[in-house]
Amino acid sequence: MPDRFEASSRDDFPLVGVLNFLFNEAAENGYSDIHFESGPRGLVVRYRQFGAMTERMVLDGGVSDDLGRLLRARAQVRDKDDIAPRDGTFWFRADTRTVDVRLNFLSTRAGTSTVCRLLDQTNATRAFSSIPMTDLQREVFRDSLYANEGLILTVGPTGSGKTSTLYSCLNERNTPDVKILTAEDPVEYTLPNAQQVNVVRPLRTFPIVVRAGLRQDIDIALIGEIRDAETAGAAVDIANTGHLVLSTLHANTASSSINRLLVGLGADAFALAAALRLIVAQRLVRQLCSHCRVIDELSDGEIGLLQSR
Repeated sequence: MPDRFEASSRDDFPLVGVLNFLFNEAAENGYSDIHFESGPRGLVVRYRQFGAMTERMVLDGGVSDDLGRLLRARAQVRDKDDIAPRDGTFWFRADTRTVDVRLNFLSTRAGTSTVCRLLDQTNATRAFSSIPMTDLQREVFRDSLYANEGLILTVGPTGSGKTSTLYSCLNERNTPDVKILTAEDPVEYTLPNAQQVNVVRPLRTFPIVVRAGLRQDIDIALIGEIRDAETAGAAVDIANTGHLVLSTLHANTASSSINRLLVGLGADAFALAAALRLIVAQRLVRQLCSHCRVIDELSDGEIGLLQSR
């Protein structure tokens, strides 16, 4: 597969140029998603960065079908007329980096909505020391990470970097004397020396994969997400049998995660108490642009407001 979009006819050249520009711009600026949305104004292109959406451009609505055809061809998704959501993948190079792209095509009333999730493979080798946190937090986190058994959870909203944090943990522990298994839906990053498995329901679910890992003599298991009672029970059981288990959970805070496991997912309270070692809640924090930020003097009213808090 080529590492960029290519035109199949002379008419495709302008749109191919736009797509190559957009994907390279997104990769260079660290955007996590590109959205192509059909609507009354035309084909709206939006980016997501640090959890926030920004509009990039609006294309003529007439190019929507051609753009969809190029994206489906690039992702090797069969071009057929149906209303079912479809998924696809492809990769491209940005400078010396490889970026994987996961696509989802959804038919809407106005046309087609296509979302492209960009997965920069350099995140797979991100060091644990590069994850922003205080020295005390890092010390507590590392102590739990080097435990022989237990359950470590990262929680927070979608797109807050939970998986990237867990991969930095795996990089910290990824040594020749440690066997690592990951069960993901799908595998997002390539981790050298680890056994990585794509979850495919119903024959290859999270619990089936990680329980098979016990017979693979693993030391550490990464479960992509705890989303149902069976997965929660499997994670707790494995964490209580001499294995370190890392996973994510959709919860807003560390404290609410326990209620989600017990009430929402039916985890056994005594088994969870024995297994649970650490819960890390994280958010993406917006930062001022290093190029255009300016110093702003606070007014007396603003100073007083801050002092009152």
